Amino acid sequence: MSKMFKHLAGLLIVIILMNSFSTTVSAEDPSVNDCMEEGINCEKLETQDTNTENKNTVLTDQEEEGSLIIELIKMFFALVLVLGLIYLLLKFLSKRNKLFNQVKALENLGGVSVGQNKSVQIVRVGNRFYLVGVGENVELLEEITDQEVIDDLVSKNTSTSIKQVSGLSGFFNSISNQDGKEKQDFNKLFSSELEKLKAKRNHLLQQRKDKEDSHE
Repeated sequence: MSKMFKHLAGLLIVIILMNSFSTTVSAEDPSVNDCMEEGINCEKLETQDTNTENKNTVLTDQEEEGSLIIELIKMFFALVLVLGLIYLLLKFLSKRNKLFNQVKALENLGGVSVGQNKSVQIVRVGNRFYLVGVGENVELLEEITDQEVIDDLVSKNTSTSIKQVSGLSGFFNSISNQDGKEKQDFNKLFSSELEKLKAKRNHLLQQRKDKEDSHE
């Protein structure tokens, strides 16, 4: 009796397993051939295709959004680089202008040697004239205040001083004019690049908006 019960239980288990296997096979999604040949579960197949297309559309939108973010980051770093170059250029021009002002305010009117590696020099600082001794150290000997002496010194060194100062002034003026032109050209180039970046950004945003509208 117990053996018969065991056989029946085993047979029942086999039948249950076979039914489960057949149910699993029948629950599999129909293929395109099944839909075309037998016409079964075509609606389910169409639904799956629609879901796949929607997933692909979502992935495409995410990729486009990531590309837009990358482009915006690139534009930001390009703008930072351009601003940094402008800052360095302005700093360089400021140093050059300071050097030019120092050259205009200081002038050596000449001197005479009084020994080995020693001399006496007349130096103009602004509108004042000084007599200095140059050796191991530079010492101020006195300030020249006699107007007749000043006029005599200036008249004797007029031709040389005018040529030197004019040549130096002309040199720095030409550099200054060239720098002004370069600065103006650089500003135009900078404005042009900014306009290009803005136009590119607006184009990307418009493309994204158009695609979102078409998906809706």
